[in-house]
Parts: sequence; C-alpha cells; structure tokens
Amino acid sequence: ATLRAAWGGYAGYDAYFARGVNNASLGAVAAYAAMVPDFQALLARVDGHLPAFTEGARVCAQRPQTERAACLRGS
Repeated sequence: ATLRAAWGGYAGYDAYFARGVNNASLGAVAAYAAMVPDFQALLARVDGHLPAFTEGARVCAQRPQTERAACLRGS
C-alpha cells in the first residue's frame, strides 16, 4: 500500500503482491532485472531488429551459464 501510494496509486503490481512475496519470487525478479541491461545491449547491437535479437539470445542461451551475460553484451 505504501509503494502504491508512492507510485500515485498505480495498482499494476497488486496481483503479484497478493500472491505473497517470498525469497524465490524476489530472486526471480532480481535475476530478471539484472539481465535487462544485457538484453538491451543485444537489442541495440541489432538496431531493434527482433528476429536478429531472438536469434542472438538463442545463441547466447546455448553458451555455458558463466558466458551468457558476456555473450549478450557482445563480449
């Protein structure tokens, strides 16, 4: 309720919080949020071309986990 008030009454996250927040759900959100800049870098490298972005993400997904973020960044 405090966050909703700070967001000007935006209720878009109400269903998420109503399910109950736990470490697993917070970990999933944190992992997603941490990867957003890497996916944005890939999208920028392909000038927003979604088929090329999807293919690039697929190629990176096949790399070992320790190499995936660098792959998305083009390193």
